[in-house]
Amino acid sequence: MILRRLLHGSRPPSIRSSTIFSPNETVLKEVLDHLGSRNSTILFLLSTSLPTSSLEPFLRVLNSHCPSSIGSFSIAAPGQAPSISIASFSSGSSTFQTSLSGRSDPEVGRWHRPRKVEREDLKGLDVGEITAIESQDGWAGVWNAEKDVSTIPELEHSRAKSFLVLSDNHPDPVVQAINGAVPSASAVGLMTAQTPFITGRPHTLFHNGQILSSGSVGIAIEEKLSTDIDYRLEPLTEVFPVSRAQGNLLLNIDDGGEGNPARTLINALHRHKGRTGITKEEEWFLSIHSDGSGEPDNVVKILSGDPSRGVLSLETEISLRKGQSVQFLHRTQAIETSEPRAGVLAFATLHRDHHSVASEVSAGDARVVDGFVGHGEDGIIHGQSICKVPGAIVSAK
Repeated sequence: MILRRLLHGSRPPSIRSSTIFSPNETVLKEVLDHLGSRNSTILFLLSTSLPTSSLEPFLRVLNSHCPSSIGSFSIAAPGQAPSISIASFSSGSSTFQTSLSGRSDPEVGRWHRPRKVEREDLKGLDVGEITAIESQDGWAGVWNAEKDVSTIPELEHSRAKSFLVLSDNHPDPVVQAINGAVPSASAVGLMTAQTPFITGRPHTLFHNGQILSSGSVGIAIEEKLSTDIDYRLEPLTEVFPVSRAQGNLLLNIDDGGEGNPARTLINALHRHKGRTGITKEEEWFLSIHSDGSGEPDNVVKILSGDPSRGVLSLETEISLRKGQSVQFLHRTQAIETSEPRAGVLAFATLHRDHHSVASEVSAGDARVVDGFVGHGEDGIIHGQSICKVPGAIVSAK
């Protein structure tokens, strides 16, 4: 596949994984014993489509068999039966948890209690401050709120070379903290399913038997995982340098013409598909590159565009800057459901309009397959980036 890249590679680590479809307590115990859960570090994901009455018995088994573990909820892919996915890591691995979380989504039409004015609220009020920030950091310094350097104490002296993360839907500071603690480490993870109607919590994260409602839990591994990401997209254009950008707005590109990003996209569609415009129902994407390696730092969705002005709005909290390069991408085929693969641990992003029929799948007898796949609607973590592209899958082995 184009835009499939190998992030890191080395010898395979000591990792085993299984997925139980239509699980019951007996089979769950057998799988945990087979994976050596009592003497290993365990990662598990419960499908949100599991019967609510079964959650307490399953968690009781997991807690009793897995003294060192992290877990959460994932969403069953369309057509898949409810499941429990389990991965086991041998010596050289340890769990961690953090309350770090990014900014919550804005709420419209709600009255808010007056709060203390923070430094970031005053940012830019001093004469010349915006000019000074822009000269040092570009527009990223202007658009990004002032942030404290966040750390995860358990990772300050970590010898880990790889990290697995289960998070709420705002993992940005966690990704930054991991990169700050161990810059050379690989990291993959899942923004877990929201659970207000299952547990009464916005998210439900498990760490060594404790329950958290936000933040992240993770496993630090002293071996280097081989990690790979597949965006399941194809290039629509060549790569263009960014000429001008502000925040998440792409204003101009060096395309050898007028530099109008929206018009460049429309022209590319006309060449490939005979199209003269863009409909709201379709999705288009942009890869962002920081160097000349050809490998994208991230791929983001194009939210909206104005052909007359040329501006494109992108689904990203990371500010674009002059000097980066971008490439327009599109999906050429329907998103296929990600199935577990032997020896591979994977996290995948479902489309929010996937209309899962998992609840309609007959439970039947328990079935165990090798491999681990966790699905979510909010996004996945790979390296220093957070990817929200529907259908994207990140894997580790």
